[in-house]
Amino acid sequence: MRLPLLALAVVALALVERATAQTPPESTGAIEGQVTSLAGEPLRKASVTLLPAAPVEGQARPGSAHGNTAATGTDGKFAIEGIAAGTYMLIAGKDGYIPQVWGVRAPGPSFGKTITVQGGGRLSGMNITLTPQSILSGRTLDEDGDPTRAAVNIYKIGWPGGIRQAVRAGKGVVSPDDTYMAGDLTPGRYYVSASLPMPSTSEPVHEAYLETFYPHTTDIDSAIPIDIGPGEQVHGLDIRLIKGPLFHIRGKATGPMVTSSANVILQLAQKEGGPVGALGLLANVAPDGTFGMENVAAGAYVIQSGLSTAIASVPITIRDHDVDDLNVPVGSGITITGLVKTSDDMPPGSPLSFALRPVNDPSHRVNAEIAGNGTFEFHELRPERYQFSVDGLGPGTYVKSVLSGGTAIASDSLDLTAEGDASLRITLGDHAVSAAGIVRASNGDPAPNVMVALWAAVDGATRTAGTDADGRFQFDNLAPGDYFVAAWEELEDGLALNREFRTRFEGAAVKLSLTESAHQEIEITAISRGAVQAQLAGLP
Repeated sequence: MRLPLLALAVVALALVERATAQTPPESTGAIEGQVTSLAGEPLRKASVTLLPAAPVEGQARPGSAHGNTAATGTDGKFAIEGIAAGTYMLIAGKDGYIPQVWGVRAPGPSFGKTITVQGGGRLSGMNITLTPQSILSGRTLDEDGDPTRAAVNIYKIGWPGGIRQAVRAGKGVVSPDDTYMAGDLTPGRYYVSASLPMPSTSEPVHEAYLETFYPHTTDIDSAIPIDIGPGEQVHGLDIRLIKGPLFHIRGKATGPMVTSSANVILQLAQKEGGPVGALGLLANVAPDGTFGMENVAAGAYVIQSGLSTAIASVPITIRDHDVDDLNVPVGSGITITGLVKTSDDMPPGSPLSFALRPVNDPSHRVNAEIAGNGTFEFHELRPERYQFSVDGLGPGTYVKSVLSGGTAIASDSLDLTAEGDASLRITLGDHAVSAAGIVRASNGDPAPNVMVALWAAVDGATRTAGTDADGRFQFDNLAPGDYFVAAWEELEDGLALNREFRTRFEGAAVKLSLTESAHQEIEITAISRGAVQAQLAGLP
């Protein structure tokens, strides 16, 4: 999982101050290494920051304590002394280059591998290679070919929760000569769009410039992608904006949350699979429940409530006409009640928690502690599809079955789009199985920091893990049964959760049949980037 560039910079700046308390020398350690370019040349004046790491599902992220920083010399080398014993992440950066986390193959800020510093110890060879930024530039033009100062967004196709989606990867800066430039881009495939502000008036406007993708289309699937390599600059990406009709949405919000004093606000957001994020189009609901949204372009959307205490989620598609008399139910959200028991109908013996993540936004995680009697609750949930997990399982324990309203469901996903409140019963089993092993590159060497996925043959429930510095991985607390295991040299975040993508690699995957309490060691050859790209081309 990658962190946005700006978010990483903010974290690094916030954590760079040194702690004021003095640490005894015998309890401190040191690290040293070198920062180089892709060509192997030493990079001077690169900043290297050591941040305390907090674990996140087997990986690491920057923690909340203070960090240590150093600058490289003319030979690209650095050393950080006086480090309190602990676990850290190491991040290097330099103007004109993409920030890089130590132990991560792909350039860019991301969750990465940890470094353990021991008192009195000194770690050497902590080398980091920086990738030069790639740049896209061009002009935005109106229908007459005259330059505009339109906002420019850069998108990549991502797979949050396994769903194909256009994810914003950057934005362009418009210069005085009306050209835009988008930098800080990692190597990859991008789509560029330009858009002028929609009319802000509450009065209807029948036509306006729409978000237009390079070179001249309003549909990202019809746009021409731009492939860029490390440090590559692609110029002349001129976008001619397209004018199109605008429509209105009018309807009525209904339900117990709609009262004269509720002050309900509705907002229009892109539907799952479109560019991520809200559009900024808001509508206040009148005391009688009526609302209106003007100047909406054709497309697939979701009308949501802008308040956490009033939940609404209604999909809507606008093609070639206005939408009238739309009913938008507004409620207090979905409640989930749950009960966790062992196979012999006893409460779990250790503290557990139940975690939910929306499929289209896996980074947003909500947790509920499971009480001593095995019960848990969630309130005010949106009607979405979720991934879930039971966290804190002890050795030998696994999720044996999950019932929703008495019906068996997959052990990792929950669909709340079509039903109201949900009641879950989760049964835990003993004699869990486990699988571990090593991933090797095509040349036979261990492959560190590659994605490994394990999925159940019966329902597709999927677990993922990254390999460590020695190319090793491990999956614990698995239910007895049949599984596929595969690893990929390079893989977009979330792609391993796409069922159709995984199915295409079942022939290359290692097949496991694990009986109670079994542990199996396996060896996997990582699937090449070329094989991944060939299969991606045919995915919907």
